[in-house]
Amino acid sequence: MNGFRVLLACAGVALLSAAAQADVICKRKSGVLVARGACKAREAAIDLSAFGGVGPTGPTGPSGEVGPPGPAGRAGFAGPGARWALVKGDGTVLAQSGGISVPGVGTGVLYLDFGESVALKAISATPAYLDDDTARRGSLVTALCGGGPQGARCQAEFDDDHHVLVVSFNSANNANESHAVYVAVY
Repeated sequence: MNGFRVLLACAGVALLSAAAQADVICKRKSGVLVARGACKAREAAIDLSAFGGVGPTGPTGPSGEVGPPGPAGRAGFAGPGARWALVKGDGTVLAQSGGISVPGVGTGVLYLDFGESVALKAISATPAYLDDDTARRGSLVTALCGGGPQGARCQAEFDDDHHVLVVSFNSANNANESHAVYVAVY
C-alpha cells in the first residue's frame, strides 16, 4: 500500500512539473490527466487553483504599447465668457445666457447691449426659424458698435463696445426686414 502512495506522489510531481511547461492540464473521459498546449475536443481543462497548484502572483510585466486614439467626442457647451441670445425681430429676448438686453429696435435692426465690453471677441449671428417667423429671409450683418478697427459707428446712444448691431434683410437682400436671430459673442 505504501508503494502505491509513493507511485501516486511521483506521478503527481511529474504531472505538475509537466504542467509548468504546458499551457493547460486536460482530463480525458477515462480520468487520466494530460499536460498539453490546448485540450482536445473530448477533454476538459482542469483548474489547478482548485488543488492549490497556483503559485503567488508574479511581478508586473512591462507596459504595452499605446493604442490608437479613440474617436473624437461630441462638441461641448460654450465655455466661460461665451454669451448668446435668441431675439425675435421685435426685440423680445426669448432665451439667453444672461445679462443681455435689446434697447434699440427698428425695421430689421437690433441693438443688443451685453452690459460689458465685447471688444476683441468674435460676434456671430444666425437666422432663427420660429413658429411665428417662417418667412424666407436674406443676409444678416453684425457689427461691434463704437468704431475702431473691429467695429463700426452706430446710432449715438448705442455707440460703445458694449453694444452689437444686427441687421437682417429680406430674401432679395435689398431692404431691411425684421426676423428672429441667434446672436453669440465669444
